[in-house]
Amino acid sequence: MLSVTPNTMRPPYGDIDDRVRAIALAMGFTPVIWTSYGQDNFDTNDWHIAAGTVSASGVIAAFENILQEAAQLSTGFIVLAHDLYQQSVDLATGYILPDALARTNPAFNLMSIIECLHQPLSNAYKETNNNSTNPPPAGVSQSYAASGGATATSTSTSSHSGAESRKNGAGVVLGALLAAVVVPALATLL
Repeated sequence: MLSVTPNTMRPPYGDIDDRVRAIALAMGFTPVIWTSYGQDNFDTNDWHIAAGTVSASGVIAAFENILQEAAQLSTGFIVLAHDLYQQSVDLATGYILPDALARTNPAFNLMSIIECLHQPLSNAYKETNNNSTNPPPAGVSQSYAASGGATATSTSTSSHSGAESRKNGAGVVLGALLAAVVVPALATLL
C-alpha cells in the first residue's frame, strides 16, 4: 500500500472506450495505454508467467523485439509490464530496466508518466497535487479532488500501467514502477 492515489490509470486489458474515458475523467484520472506499432503490441506478456505459458526468456525476447521495433519510432513509447509476480518484478528491475538504460544506439532514458505529460512530479498523486497546474476535470468538485475522489481506484496504476496520452511520445511503463523509456534520451531514472 503506497497510501497515495495516482492521477493516471490503465484500464484492465487496455479495454477502453468513450464510456471508460468519461468515467476516468469524472474520477480525475488520465487513461494510459501502452504503445501499439503497426501489427505489434508493446506487451512483454509477463502476465503469463504465473500460468506457465511464458518463461522468463520469453519475456526478455518480447522486450528485445519491442526495443527493435521502438528503434524505428521517432517518438517515445510505452511498454506494458506488470508487477503482479515477484518473477516479473525481478525481470524488470534486474534485466529490462538496466538493459534499456545501457543501450546507446539509440539511447533510451526513463521518465515517469507524469513527466511524459509535461507536469511536475508533485502532480503524480491526488494527495500531492495542488491542482494549480493539473486542475480536476470540469464537473469534479474541488473537495472531491482533494479527498482523492471515489474509492473505486483498484484499476489504477497500483498493479500495472500503460499509456494512452502519447504527449511527447511517452515511453516504457513498468507496472507500479511508473517508468517510461523515451527516445531520445531526455531525462533521468526516477
